[in-house]
Amino acid sequence: MRLHKPLKRTPLKKQGWSGRAARTPIKKRRTKPRRGPLRDKNYLAFIRQQECVIGYSAALLRTDCRGRIEAAHVGLRGLSQKSSDHQTIPLCAGHHRIHTDSQHNLGKNFWEVHGLNRDRLMRIFRERYLDAIGFGNG
Repeated sequence: MRLHKPLKRTPLKKQGWSGRAARTPIKKRRTKPRRGPLRDKNYLAFIRQQECVIGYSAALLRTDCRGRIEAAHVGLRGLSQKSSDHQTIPLCAGHHRIHTDSQHNLGKNFWEVHGLNRDRLMRIFRERYLDAIGFGNG
């Protein structure tokens, strides 16, 4: 007397004409433009060539900048999302991520602690970039 049914085997995958397993289909190219914030590699490269806004500030006279210049995304955004590349400012690695008073550690309080106006800085660097590529007002 049998207590269980015999195992059912799944059929083998169909193979191509050459005897090898069939290949997976190629993904289609995107037909619609990607969603999300604006990305601009040239603008990020321009930002990385500037001075750190904390170390460069004449009012603070600070020289504790550390590391290379990074493009810090500082625009308003949703939780776990990155803002547009045009909403960046140049910060050294220390003021961006490493120091205790860095943008990543302080979050929204970063602007008050350092006495900076985020919107004004983003506008200044955007205008400098447009002047550099020849789209300025002049």
